[in-house]
Amino acid sequence: MLVEDKQVIEEQKKAFEKKCVEAAEKDQEIELLRHSVQKLGTKINEISLSYGYRALQKYYALSRKNKVTRAFARGIHKCMGKIFHAPVAHEPAKNKEIVASGDNNAAEQGASKASIIFLSMIDWTYRFQRPQHLAKGLSGEGHPVYFINPTFWGRNREQQGKVVSITFENEMPNINGLSSSRELFDIMAKIEAMVEAEGIQDAVVISEYPTWAPVCSRLKARFGFQVAFDYLDDVRDFTHIEHSGFLNECFEQMFGISDLVFASSQYLFDKARQKNECCTLLRNGTEFEHFYQAYGKHEDKKRPVIGYYGEISNWFDDRLMTYAAEKLPEYDFVLIGNTVYGHVDELEKLPNVKLLGEKPYGELPGYLKDFDVAVIPFDASRDLIKATNPVKFYEYLSAGKKVVATEIPELLPFRNKYALLDNDPGQFVRYLKDCIEGRDQLCSEEERIRFAKENSWSERVKVLDRELGKLQR
Repeated sequence: MLVEDKQVIEEQKKAFEKKCVEAAEKDQEIELLRHSVQKLGTKINEISLSYGYRALQKYYALSRKNKVTRAFARGIHKCMGKIFHAPVAHEPAKNKEIVASGDNNAAEQGASKASIIFLSMIDWTYRFQRPQHLAKGLSGEGHPVYFINPTFWGRNREQQGKVVSITFENEMPNINGLSSSRELFDIMAKIEAMVEAEGIQDAVVISEYPTWAPVCSRLKARFGFQVAFDYLDDVRDFTHIEHSGFLNECFEQMFGISDLVFASSQYLFDKARQKNECCTLLRNGTEFEHFYQAYGKHEDKKRPVIGYYGEISNWFDDRLMTYAAEKLPEYDFVLIGNTVYGHVDELEKLPNVKLLGEKPYGELPGYLKDFDVAVIPFDASRDLIKATNPVKFYEYLSAGKKVVATEIPELLPFRNKYALLDNDPGQFVRYLKDCIEGRDQLCSEEERIRFAKENSWSERVKVLDRELGKLQR
């Protein structure tokens, strides 16, 4: 009886949670309508107070004063009708031209594939990562892609290859740190207007950040679009992001409304499956041709280089790298990346450590070429890192580089073949020396490069495109 009671309670709990999500969605729709009415009221008030409106009122009153003024008004109306209702040659809307640009084959393919409304967690112009690679790849598969930037500073629309990057203007600066769905109502309305202006009939909305959930819910309810959630990080583990009840609510809503969840690591996949059965594992990858440019070595280099690029944040093990740099003064440690949320005070004191800051994506192969050993020194005890499938692992291998990393769960299957892994500072240093001195016993450069090519973004996108295709059937 106890087991049966537990099952009944669990079913009732799930039913209650579902009802809560549905109620929240209805509240959002009501609030959106209320917000729209308020905006219309404000606009009507602005019109009624404008000089033009008051001038028209005076003109209307004057035009009905007597026979002469009425005849004069009819003449003006007749002339205006000829001007404003004359037939004109219709030109394609500018936004249509943008979407249609590119080769004819891509346009023909796009006609038979759903549009992608890509609600990103980073701007297109930020460090080129998973969001941009997936959007770019899906456009290459024939999907018209609208990449909606998560920051709202100014209005902008740009063609990025076959992807349209769009920024909407709003008082709220960013999709991060929201406290309620009300802050998204203006953005919701603008995205809906974009859908109607573009004539989008069939689309999949891909969300990369949980607080996009109210927008996804609205687009699904109004247009019947399918929704997919790219569960690439559990942002609640980021210490620089405000943890709010609204963020947790959005996570639950995002899992509930999604027709597909794709997770970037086994850890996240296991968590997602508890919330949504329509889940697939889609790990990160590499833009192989871009990073293969770094294959080989610069012959004029005098000292071995231990290199890293990427975010240098609170999950970056600065103490481990400080220890390694102190123990290996004959090596140069080149660290590339934003240090705003990192701890680099001790590293900055060391003469053999070079903190170069953020570098453009296009320049990374030039720096990678100098690396004798590429490192991924993440704090493997953190839940955030347990959920991480490091993009740079595949990128390093694209250039045939030797990799030394901490014991990141996603890298454990590749231990001693494609990477040497250890959390102990002493062993980490020994691994670095082994790689420099040729005692590492890792697989050959050719094997590392072949593995990277098999894990390219183009291969990942084929899997994603296949899964999205199932939603259209």
